[in-house]
Amino acid sequence: MQNTLDHAGWRRHLRLSDLSNGITNAVFNGGICWLLMRQKTILNLWALDDGFGLDLLATGLLLAVILTLILVPIQRRALAATPLENGVLPAPSRIMMWLRGVTGNYRRFVVLGAALGVLCAISTLVLLQLASITVMTPAQYSLFKAIWTGLFAAALARIIINLVAAQS
Repeated sequence: MQNTLDHAGWRRHLRLSDLSNGITNAVFNGGICWLLMRQKTILNLWALDDGFGLDLLATGLLLAVILTLILVPIQRRALAATPLENGVLPAPSRIMMWLRGVTGNYRRFVVLGAALGVLCAISTLVLLQLASITVMTPAQYSLFKAIWTGLFAAALARIIINLVAAQS
């Protein structure tokens, strides 16, 4: 008899994924940012050489692509080995049914993840501009980037895992 995940097991799985993806990405992205930017005095939002706008856009794109490339096959294997009990997932909404169809193909899944990463980065940059936060020190940006990538990675991992589970 094959083991299955019940509601509590599924919630633990999601929580562990949120924490591991969020913390790992926060530490690595914040640390790498600090190492690369620490010698600069000030970072401008839209400057090409001493800016953080393009860096955040690239981070959103790359983080989403890499996370999707890694998590989709891992979750597919995990759910094949330990499927969910019936009724663990809620009835799919219209948007979830559409997303299941779009992300059925691995390449489209990665492209959709990349688009989400760029969209989140653009939204964040617009909010920073509207809040008149157009300059940061390297330490401020490293901390901001650590928090942003941690939250984004945790949220994206949750979306990916739920979509993979809905396809199973």
